[in-house]
Amino acid sequence: MYRTVKRIVVKKDEFNINLEVAGRTYPVTITRGDEFSEATIRKAAERIQMLYAKYRQQYVKTLDDRDLLGMVALQLVTDLIWLEEKYDTTPLTQKIRQYITELDGFLPGN
Repeated sequence: MYRTVKRIVVKKDEFNINLEVAGRTYPVTITRGDEFSEATIRKAAERIQMLYAKYRQQYVKTLDDRDLLGMVALQLVTDLIWLEEKYDTTPLTQKIRQYITELDGFLPGN
């Protein structure tokens, strides 16, 4: 019987880190020298693990790991949407463009 070996090919400018979330390990490929991405990914994994532990303690008898991770995903995406809407600059950008158009009308030759 033959055994299948899964081989991970990593480019010279990349490396793998292993992150643990909810008792499982996940490999993530990072570009060498990109400390910001590595730190951000590690921080994200820590936050997921923290929320998972919080929900697990709160719902220890009623929810399984899959449900808990679903709740974590819902919490994080809700926070993301709130931040996107809070920092949406589209209305401000449109107003600035309107003012620029009006100012252009006052310049000679327009």
